[in-house]
Amino acid sequence: MKSSSVLVGALAVLCTMAGGCAHWPATSLTLPKDQVDKLREVAGRLLRQAPAFQALLSDLQQQR
Repeated sequence: MKSSSVLVGALAVLCTMAGGCAHWPATSLTLPKDQVDKLREVAGRLLRQAPAFQALLSDLQQQR
């Protein structure tokens, strides 16, 4: 996976958690692999802590 597509995915997660990104400027970014790895780690941690994500996990567990 290209670094830029990973970054876009991580930013999308953070944007959703922040309540939207309409006010963010469009940009094209690239990062070295080690920075992408750190970004993914932090994004994953933030996602797992998000109440909406916790609710989704709970709903999915109840459907089993």
